[in-house]
Amino acid sequence: TWMRAHLHEPISTSEIANALHVNSDHLGRVCKRVWGHSLTDQIHRLRIARAKRLLTDTDQPIGQLLSDLGFQDSAYFRRLFRRHTGLTPSAYRRHHTRIHINTW
Repeated sequence: TWMRAHLHEPISTSEIANALHVNSDHLGRVCKRVWGHSLTDQIHRLRIARAKRLLTDTDQPIGQLLSDLGFQDSAYFRRLFRRHTGLTPSAYRRHHTRIHINTW
């Protein structure tokens, strides 16, 4: 819940640990055990999920979405998005907008 509420900010694992009043190493181990991946990867997954929703539900320019998602580097965002979805943000929007329009 805390991560979702702060996705628009540049957040680190130590900030999350401090907010939860736990040791960051302990939090990292718990996350790995529960999710099977790191806390940083979970932050990325949440941001990419939000990016996918914003890309399909809004017509905001991709550059504007970056600040809403807590990304400061557009190249890094594109690389991360492509790694998680197999598409660039623009291609994802084109593909899913076409599907959305055709389903009405």
